[in-house]
Amino acid sequence: MVNLGLRWRWVLPVCQVMLAGTLTYTARLQRQVLLAEEQVRETARLPKPGEVPILGWQPIIWDYVPVSAQVLVAIDFPGFVLLAPIALFDAELTPSALFSRGFGLASVFLFWWWVGRWLDFRPAPMLRNRVIRIATASAGLLASMGLGVAIASAFWRHDPVAPLGRLGAAAWCLVGIVVCATTLKRSLLARPRVS
Repeated sequence: MVNLGLRWRWVLPVCQVMLAGTLTYTARLQRQVLLAEEQVRETARLPKPGEVPILGWQPIIWDYVPVSAQVLVAIDFPGFVLLAPIALFDAELTPSALFSRGFGLASVFLFWWWVGRWLDFRPAPMLRNRVIRIATASAGLLASMGLGVAIASAFWRHDPVAPLGRLGAAAWCLVGIVVCATTLKRSLLARPRVS
């Protein structure tokens, strides 16, 4: 294999930011097409003079989540999780609103840079202190399990909005649980170093 001198910590985030930007733009276009189609349907549904309007089931488009947005959430769910603390300070700022304002691309870059950095420096242990490693793995395990329970409760409520995004989020929670559990197991079974 030819070594081009490329580092994962730069290749992964750049590719993921390009993908996230493309999916965000595509989701916006899909939503605009749906709104235009709905306006055409609304004008066709208007009663003619002297006609009685027919009241019936009307589709609600405010809960429509484009497929490209669902794929974006499924792939870059950790980026949305990084935005959650920012959204806590202002009720108007949801993670999806922050994502569309450019903060999302920065959080995607940050997460994938961290993953790429981990891939670049795999052989060296990141945390040498056993107690810190155990505490970090335990906190990550609890956070992943809590997030997984919250997502599972949304599935049990049979909420049909964005099933692909929720499935991706559940997969990321499962990855977090497995990584944190194996790190915790290795840390607990490792013999402490004698100085």
